[in-house]
Amino acid sequence: MYISPIIIIIWSISILIIGLSIIVLVGGKRLSSKIFSTSIFIVSLWIIGVGSLIFTKKISFAIYNIRINYFLGNLIANSFYLLFLVFPDKKILPKKTIIATLIIQIILFYIYVFTDLIISNIQYSNEIKNWIWQFGKFSYIFELTFVSLFIIGVIKLIGNYNYHKNETVRKNIVFMLQTIIIGLFPTTILCIVLPRVGIYSMNWIGPITQIVWIPIIMYSIIKYRQMSVRHIMSVTLTVLIFVMFILSYFINFTKFNLIKEVIFLSFILIIGYLISYLSKDYKKMLAIHKTNISLSKIIEYQTSEIRNAYAIEHKARNDLEKLNETKDQFIMMTQHNLRSPITTIRSELELLINGHKGNIDEEVLNSIIKTKSSADRLSQIVDDFLNITSIKIGSEILKLAQGNIGTIISNIIHDLRLEIEEMKLDIDFIESENFWPNIKMDINKIKEALTIIIENAVRYNFKRGKINISNEIVDDNLVLSIENTGVGITEEEKYSLFNKLFYRGIRARERNPIGMGIGLQVARAIINGHNGRIEINSLGENYGAKVNVILPINFYYED
Repeated sequence: MYISPIIIIIWSISILIIGLSIIVLVGGKRLSSKIFSTSIFIVSLWIIGVGSLIFTKKISFAIYNIRINYFLGNLIANSFYLLFLVFPDKKILPKKTIIATLIIQIILFYIYVFTDLIISNIQYSNEIKNWIWQFGKFSYIFELTFVSLFIIGVIKLIGNYNYHKNETVRKNIVFMLQTIIIGLFPTTILCIVLPRVGIYSMNWIGPITQIVWIPIIMYSIIKYRQMSVRHIMSVTLTVLIFVMFILSYFINFTKFNLIKEVIFLSFILIIGYLISYLSKDYKKMLAIHKTNISLSKIIEYQTSEIRNAYAIEHKARNDLEKLNETKDQFIMMTQHNLRSPITTIRSELELLINGHKGNIDEEVLNSIIKTKSSADRLSQIVDDFLNITSIKIGSEILKLAQGNIGTIISNIIHDLRLEIEEMKLDIDFIESENFWPNIKMDINKIKEALTIIIENAVRYNFKRGKINISNEIVDDNLVLSIENTGVGITEEEKYSLFNKLFYRGIRARERNPIGMGIGLQVARAIINGHNGRIEINSLGENYGAKVNVILPINFYYED
């Protein structure tokens, strides 16, 4: 069997391109990479077809060969057009596009291969030692389709280039344009343009120019990390061995003894290099395996340490929780044990001040009044200690009942009447129960929360100031607004009031030196326990403050 060196070169190029296109297909993660590899695979099939055309002498085989080659040329243009549609970062192709492409290509396959509309006849020319063919009456379909698809695709790429501002993406688009021009332009001239004007002698050069795809594909694989260099080398060497095997089978060694020797020597060298390369790879795998075993032991030891540390931390947390519960119980017990004697002391001092125990001279009376003031402060401190434990209101059982918010506020204002009169404040509040909604709540706790808020509105107001108490219903929620004309709060203080225990602003400390700064924390805990929330707004220092208490009208608490 005689096969010319040209055919050997053409088939070798096609086999190498097929191997590399498979690498891209398997290793590529992007849709564009997979379509690119498919396009190059079709190119390699076209190269094999052209080589077979040079090889054959049978006209029946040659005519189908040239028709299939033209169909593959059409398929190359179509596949690159699909590549242009998804490049660089599209993840899917529309189903309509895929279905339409398949239908069109099936129809074109029939027209190209089984009719004489594209290629009508073919004959062998002894003068140029090559086949020449006559074009059918609809052969222009090929050129029109081929050129149109590439022009539309290039316009699409240019549009993507202008759309993307990322420099890396733009470089990838430029690389793709350069790749298409370098890979397909020479072939287009030699295998499409020249045969159309009657020049067939250069047709065999077209497939050889496709050798440029090999460095282009390898560069693409490495640049986009579609496979490691180790895999590229392994596959490339394997493909080369396969090429050598094919060549050694087809070549007529009686005429090409030198080629036989070169191929045999190359075969031996490649096999030796591949064995050496694989042995190094095997040693690396053994080293990695040993490293994995060592890492597994280290991880197992550290996991055990972490597990032990977690057990210790879990025990410590449980101990702290028990200690915290003990602390709360101690505070509650201390508060209740202190409240009774303090209440007795305050009552007895009030009797003395009011003269129920007889007349007292002025000097002694002043001392008793001071003592009464200290007893009041001590009582407030005891109540604050109790409030610290009450911050956990969310974990307590609420005693729910229907109640009128207006009635609660009226009682609070009545309790604070002495302080309100002393400050000469103007209270804007509608006392009618009809103006205020009945809601489901723990009446005592809500009264405690509102007392804290209204008491602050009184305590941190200016003399002859105003307090406006109003309400509105928003989305089945009662929005209770308590606004004063007092010292106000800054943005920093607004954040700290609800996020720091025992925090008090500068003006608050000036107005009430003995406060502990937990009142609003307690109020918020109570409101949160009712699935509500508190909002504080102020324009800043000396601009007053507005507190909104939002409570659901129909609140259901599951014990």
